[in-house]
Amino acid sequence: MKTNSSFIEKLLQRVPRLKPLYDEHIKENDDLLPNVFMGDVTRSVIKEAQGPQFDSLLRPLLDYLEEGIITGSDQIQELIIVSFVENLIGETVTLSKLRPLLPPIIRNEVERICG
Repeated sequence: MKTNSSFIEKLLQRVPRLKPLYDEHIKENDDLLPNVFMGDVTRSVIKEAQGPQFDSLLRPLLDYLEEGIITGSDQIQELIIVSFVENLIGETVTLSKLRPLLPPIIRNEVERICG
């Protein structure tokens, strides 16, 4: 995983339910804009936080983001932190549901950035 594009491609393989969101993103932007797409993913997480299957739906996504933080390039780490974690700032309901599910490194970033 060296580029944001390859990171997103693998994300779609690991979390196929994001494919419709990706297709909509491509339709609206005519190309992949990784930072914008990760913002879309975060908004999807915020919306799903209100559903009953929140934890089972998010586990593959959170595990993949953790993997990206651990093994990804600086560019991928920045994508995750800036375009996923920072978009959670102020989302107290989502964060309260999300915190117990967060893998350790993502949890540290959420605590550092979102409080």
